[in-house]
This record gives sequence, structure tokens and C-alpha cells, in this order.
Amino acid sequence: MSTPLRRRLSWAAVIAGVALAVGLGLWLGAERERTARAGGVAGTAPPAGQLDAGPSRAAAAAPARPRLEIPSIDVAAHAVDLGLNRDRSLEVPKDYDDVGVWKRGPEPGERGPAVIAGHVDSRSGPAVFHRLRKLRRGDRVRWDGENGVTERFVVTRTEEHPKAEFPTEKVYRDTRRAELRLITCSGPADASGRRSLNNLIVFARRVRKD
Repeated sequence: MSTPLRRRLSWAAVIAGVALAVGLGLWLGAERERTARAGGVAGTAPPAGQLDAGPSRAAAAAPARPRLEIPSIDVAAHAVDLGLNRDRSLEVPKDYDDVGVWKRGPEPGERGPAVIAGHVDSRSGPAVFHRLRKLRRGDRVRWDGENGVTERFVVTRTEEHPKAEFPTEKVYRDTRRAELRLITCSGPADASGRRSLNNLIVFARRVRKD
């Protein structure tokens, strides 16, 4: 093969390669545009905008945590569910700043007594119900449920009982209207110094909405 012929064939190959590369680039660009318009395809990550928007929508849709507020004693606490201990006594919240609601009883605002318990102190200092004893008849209590409904209650009385003589019937028995029972420890400690001997119980009833 002559040298001029080889040169012509080489240039033809180069031109064909360039054309193929350009064509492939145009095809890939078109595919990317089509995929973007379709919002992604199976097996690939969604566009960055969708990744950012997803968690925000989920967070907006999540229900707010229930909350108890008692302005007169500076209580503003999140609420958790409480069950029973092995000895059939009511559990207490793990966090000293939280209150707990007896999960098998009425929710605050439903007919019957909603039982809410909280710690009076911790090893490091006062806890959420440290000032519960200061509540007086007529003081207001607010409950913000996870359903977005706010219920308001008014304190009617306070009682203190030895834990060995806890008034179970008075605290848990059914009532005609929505009521609250706010419970914490009180009184002197036992011989170990770790357990209070009494319970303080605050009774409250729901205020009718206008």
C-alpha cells in the first residue's frame, strides 16, 4: 500500500472516531435530560431537590410530642407512656424532666381520670414535679396532645398518702367527666434514704370550652 493511501485511510479513521464520539456525547446528553424530566429511574438516587425535601415533609407530618404545662410552678414537660412494674406499681419516667401518662387509662381530655406521674427530684437536684406541692385550688393545667388538641384543667384539691396505703380506688376509678391525677413522691425517706414513703396527689378537672 502506498504512503498517500495509508494517510488517507488514517485521516478517515480519525474523522469517523470523532463523529462517533460526538454522536455518543449527544445521545448521552439526551438520555440525561430525559431521565431528569422523568424524576429519576429505578436503581438510581432521586434528584438532590427530592432528597432534601423528603425528610422535611416527613418531619412536618410527624405528630408533636404530648406536653404538660403548669405555669404557676414553671412546669413545661414532654410526656411519655407509662406501664406497670413487675410488682404492679406504676412506672416512672426515665428522664427526670419528663412526665408520664398511664397508657391503659384515659388520655387527658377524655372522660375519666388521666393519671400523670413525675419525679420530685434526682441525684443532681430538683425534677419536673419538685414544686407540685405548691399547687393550690384554682391553679391551671394545660395539656397539648399529639392530636393537636389543647385541654385545660383546674386544680380542685391536693392529698398526701403513705405509699403503703395508696388510694387506688380514688385515683383510678371512673368519673363522669375528664379529670387529671398528678402524682409524685413526697414525705420522709425510708431507712435507705433512697425511697420516699409518701405520694402527693393533685386532683384536677377539665375546664369547659367556651
